[in-house]
Amino acid sequence: MRVPVALFLIALFALEGTRSDAQWIKWNDANGNHQWSDPANWLPARVPGKGDDGVDLASLPGPTITETIAEVKSFVSIGTGHDAMLTIGDGGRLTANVAVSLGCTNGVTGTLVMQPNSHLAANQVYIGNGGRAFGGKGRLILNGGTIKCTHFSVLRARALHSEAHVTLNDGVIDCWDFYLNRDSIIPPRVDLRRGKIVQRRNDVARIRGWIHSKWIVAYNGKGDVNVVFDPPEHPDCTLVWATLRPPGHESDARPQPTTNGSNHRDPTPSDPAAP
Repeated sequence: MRVPVALFLIALFALEGTRSDAQWIKWNDANGNHQWSDPANWLPARVPGKGDDGVDLASLPGPTITETIAEVKSFVSIGTGHDAMLTIGDGGRLTANVAVSLGCTNGVTGTLVMQPNSHLAANQVYIGNGGRAFGGKGRLILNGGTIKCTHFSVLRARALHSEAHVTLNDGVIDCWDFYLNRDSIIPPRVDLRRGKIVQRRNDVARIRGWIHSKWIVAYNGKGDVNVVFDPPEHPDCTLVWATLRPPGHESDARPQPTTNGSNHRDPTPSDPAAP
């Protein structure tokens, strides 16, 4: 499972080493309107497109994608040299055919905010990437919309000094591999609220371990994280969602839904807490 990710990182390092020869577009917000779709906000002065290898975002507040379909050939790097943020607003869509990385330089924070009806598609999504310095900080705030990718990594492998925090206020992360790295000094954190994670394979056992370690929490610790494989609404997928405990029961721990030996939900009445 880790082989494709390793090969991707080798390719990423190779590209980083030859960026002067590739078509990378840098955000400068020259017009001050924070709009991705304004050519004057980019260097060179054109909106990034399918022929551009990558996009560098290195300032705050950063661009906003609204009612726009944006596509980049390979990479979107948020937080390269300086703190940066990308907002995908209502109706905005972004495709990065290789990867979106948050926090790409040592000590730098990259933030991605997604609003309702937004969409992000990529092969890889890295929250807390760190680049060669292994110290970047990634923040994802999902207020709605959908992230669809193959690999979703909260902290890159061996990112000792990186940090990563994911807040799912609403919306969906739809991926094949959802991975939380164990190698960082500060553990990764995923806070589920009304959002949910749909993983397109059976990964119940590993996710339960992360719940036990409190790397995945619900409502900032005031709720319960639920995980089940093959629910009716997402067949052959692992579904992770949160429920908020009633007032006065914030310290209680609700048991996980019953499963049989194959980690499928038992044929019992439906769980009232399921979304």
